[in-house]
Amino acid sequence: MAKDFNKNISRKQMAINMAANIVSYSANIIISFILTPFLINTLGKETYSFYPIANTIVSYLSVLTNAMNSMASRFVTVSIVKEEDEEANKYFSSTFAANLILSGLLLIPMALIVILLDRFMEVPVNSEAAIKALFVLVFSSALINISSSVFGIATFAKNRIDLRSLRELVTAVLRLLLFFLLYRFLPPSIVYVGIVALAVATVNILFQIFYTRTLLPDIRLSVANISLSHTKELFKASIWNAINTFGNTLLAGLSMVLANVFYGASASGSYSIVNTVPQFINGVIVMLVGIFYPVITYRYAASDKSGMIKEIKTAQSVIGILGCSIITVFSALASEFFSIWTPGENGNYLSFLSLITIIPHLIICCMWSLTNLNVVMNKVKIPALYTLFSGMMNLLLSYLVYRIWSPGLISLPIISSSLQVIWIGIFIPLYACRNLKVNKTTFYPVLIKALTCSVISFAIIAAGKKGFVLNSWLRLISFGGLCGIVVLCFMALVVFGPKETVTSLQMIRNKIRKK
Repeated sequence: MAKDFNKNISRKQMAINMAANIVSYSANIIISFILTPFLINTLGKETYSFYPIANTIVSYLSVLTNAMNSMASRFVTVSIVKEEDEEANKYFSSTFAANLILSGLLLIPMALIVILLDRFMEVPVNSEAAIKALFVLVFSSALINISSSVFGIATFAKNRIDLRSLRELVTAVLRLLLFFLLYRFLPPSIVYVGIVALAVATVNILFQIFYTRTLLPDIRLSVANISLSHTKELFKASIWNAINTFGNTLLAGLSMVLANVFYGASASGSYSIVNTVPQFINGVIVMLVGIFYPVITYRYAASDKSGMIKEIKTAQSVIGILGCSIITVFSALASEFFSIWTPGENGNYLSFLSLITIIPHLIICCMWSLTNLNVVMNKVKIPALYTLFSGMMNLLLSYLVYRIWSPGLISLPIISSSLQVIWIGIFIPLYACRNLKVNKTTFYPVLIKALTCSVISFAIIAAGKKGFVLNSWLRLISFGGLCGIVVLCFMALVVFGPKETVTSLQMIRNKIRKK
């Protein structure tokens, strides 16, 4: 047991996981950056905006199932670490049964949304049938993902994030291939986006089942293992996690829907373009946090508090350095990026919107690992209530500003970002310190250092770019890449300190020489 435990959480395995995640996610981002402007130009931004809207609605409807599967990962992993295979099997089978029941229940609201879509949203008349078909396909793929999500526990429980990354890489290539074939040989339609989503969901479930059988040979679905008491325990823990996720969705994911409802399809189209990069940043953060999350869970299951805090601080440093470097360089070059990426749009306006939307992510980079700590410790009630309150305040303030002042689309990201900064920058770290019984400033040093570096780097890049003509992808990528390397090194020196940075580089050099 000890040997397997140490192997699963070894630095070597974490390095493999990180490398695999970076490759997989980079491929996904490159493909998305190729496809998004193509789809916008082919379908029109008004029509295309309904795809992210459909995904946002799915996130609302699948709050409980996502929360339950997140908690199931925690319970199954803890049981495996403690060598309680019977308990692990009961949690696994009970979660699968609950997912099937919840998927069936979700059919009702999904059907009503498709039928009544044009009643509560502004839908282009000539695209109504295609957009409704898109929603049917996106909802179908969501139901497949929900039903099979319990199989995703395997890579988490064994800390084999590299295998999950391989699956994501394969499905990314599949997406690109299907889009090419459909839009190359058939008349353009938003429906194809839904067809691709359904195909990817089908391939995804096949991968997950294979991984479960390979990594967790002792875990088997069985009616005999479906336990009402275990289901109740999961549901009790999940309901607060679901409320937390729902609140987070209201706080950070509602603005695109409100943009359509308050300001029309054209405004939501612009907002969907702007949200592409923040979603990419979110993905980077989730990807990196996912590398440390299983290890933090292992430490908790082994009652290793000091080791758990150490892993959290390591996660803060690594994610803060990488995430803040990307955000800083992009923010400084946003107007040039949008001018090249979407030449038909107002690049300065989009960059301003993007800057407001992306600011909270500087803090999220350094603090998001603490939100997973709440799940690991099963302390999700208070964060859930606070996040729900913040999400409802976002909805209320957005409505009041729209009705009373109506300054336009810009009000939505300002309100949402302000509330996110308070939530992730103040509440989350203080609540984590309270649960761990450590000093209130324990998790702030990394954040302060990263923010300081970001402000300095942003100012230098913004001033320095004036001496260059960045009007092509080659020039922008070359300049941005060079700035990124410099900012990354600068942040590493400040956050880790010169001594630790040099030591790490020497270790990497020695390993390369040995190989």
